Amino acid sequence: MNTPQSQEPPVKVTERSVTLAEWYTDPVNRFYRYPLARLILPLVLRTPLTPNHITAIHVVMAFVAAWFVIQGGSKDLIAAAAFYELRNVLDCLDGVVARAKKTASLHGAVIDELADGLGFTVLLLACGFHLYEGELGDAAVGQTALVYAFSILMAMNYVLQKNRFHAPLATGVNEVELKLHERWNDVKMNPGTFMPRFVWLVEQFQNVITIPGQFGRMMAAVKSGSPLDRRETTFLIRKANDPKLLLLLLLMSISTGEYVIIILQAGLVLNDVAEAFRAVLLFAPITFVATTLLGNLYMRAAYHS
Repeated sequence: MNTPQSQEPPVKVTERSVTLAEWYTDPVNRFYRYPLARLILPLVLRTPLTPNHITAIHVVMAFVAAWFVIQGGSKDLIAAAAFYELRNVLDCLDGVVARAKKTASLHGAVIDELADGLGFTVLLLACGFHLYEGELGDAAVGQTALVYAFSILMAMNYVLQKNRFHAPLATGVNEVELKLHERWNDVKMNPGTFMPRFVWLVEQFQNVITIPGQFGRMMAAVKSGSPLDRRETTFLIRKANDPKLLLLLLLMSISTGEYVIIILQAGLVLNDVAEAFRAVLLFAPITFVATTLLGNLYMRAAYHS
């Protein structure tokens, strides 16, 4: 949807700010899985496979990984980690193919996100069952639920922090505030419709727990129809050489649900899923609190400079 805010020219970015955003956005996929997917691309382009076909295949790979986890042997767990890593590469490949064939769409992106969620849920449930049948018993149920909740929190926080830090550095637009404007306009244009209002509530929930200091200001600007506030974006681009910003982006680059999956895969390879669960329950809240607290502290200077 085009809004008056989205039609405003972005703040001018620099070569340094763009490079900084690229290097610290989704590093595992960027430096390993996407290059591998691009190596596979010429072979795929010779086939009738569509991006949605590849998405369906990577869902199947997640179920195969889950089946191996349920089998429970040490070799089975290693096979599960391998099949899930194949799923991760295929998850990058469907987007690469969509862009190469010029078939990328919002519909395809939504399908891919749902497939990602299904694949992770299946793997995690299988890990929980493995622990229920093994060393944890009934305690596995609660731990599985906590790992799932923290994984969602990590994924949600990473997307929001990426929109607040990486997007301004790369494009000159604070996508957190832009999305709030667009969601609010969608609600006003579709009064009484469930989905726009639901998405609006989710957007507000994400913001209020991750950027509480600026949420009130953003909401006031959104509801009054004010233009996008350029202070944070201008501040970040000006600070693109700041070592503190580099360290903050590095921390944010690992504070994502992607690293929950990496921890679980390591637990499978090492035949210690219980230890992987404990690591997630330590890693997730610490990185969430650290990125939220440090990110908000860093941005305070944008309003006093």
